[in-house]
Amino acid sequence: NQLPDYEIIKHRPFRAPHHTISHLGLTGGGIHPKPGEISLAHLGVLFLDELLEFNKQSLEMLRQPLESHSITLSRSQMSLTYPARFLFLSASNPCPCGYYPDTSRCSCSLQSIKKYLSKLSAPLIDRVDIHLETHVPTLKELEAEETLSSGDMIKLVLKAHQKQNDRFHGTTIQYNSQIPTQLLSTYCPITPNAKTLLNEWFETTNVSIRVYDKILRLARTIADVDDYDVIDTPQIAEAIHYRLLDRQFWI
Repeated sequence: NQLPDYEIIKHRPFRAPHHTISHLGLTGGGIHPKPGEISLAHLGVLFLDELLEFNKQSLEMLRQPLESHSITLSRSQMSLTYPARFLFLSASNPCPCGYYPDTSRCSCSLQSIKKYLSKLSAPLIDRVDIHLETHVPTLKELEAEETLSSGDMIKLVLKAHQKQNDRFHGTTIQYNSQIPTQLLSTYCPITPNAKTLLNEWFETTNVSIRVYDKILRLARTIADVDDYDVIDTPQIAEAIHYRLLDRQFWI
């Protein structure tokens, strides 16, 4: 009864709750349990703008659905499980004032920046495939011609999707992100040099095995876009570059 006039859903949902939402509004539940934003975004996009303004308890509740693609709500008399397979996107300022790392404008102390970023726990960061820092573009950059148009990128994405359709034909897997750990060696062949780079990075960054596996899956997708059958050093290097928050001295 959540659909207007019981209509059939024809488009993937895009949910963008405000950062003041309660954790029940985000995850679901209540006296008369109903799905929250996490489940309403099922098979669509969940976008959390101003991520670090969300309640830390709410952010921690994302860990289960990002891992299992479902969320279980336990109450005194019952336990309910809702589906929650969504594309998770978020954006945030890196500090309370919003100007870091521009030290000429940022008024935050290093301690306050670290406290602000501490809302993102290591287990939550582990479950996010890509985290990048963006900067304010210069006028020259804004006026520069695009090297890759949106139309060109769509073609590359569709081509990569087709590669995955062919790769996983006859299996229950749809996308590279769904490759189980025990099948990574089957679906993610890698050159010796690329393997060495990945292993050296893993040993020096002290990340979890979960992150190691995510790097392989991400590199597999980059290789599909680049039209590589075997993951090589450039794909591993690019995938590692997309793990900003794993860098010990990022701040």
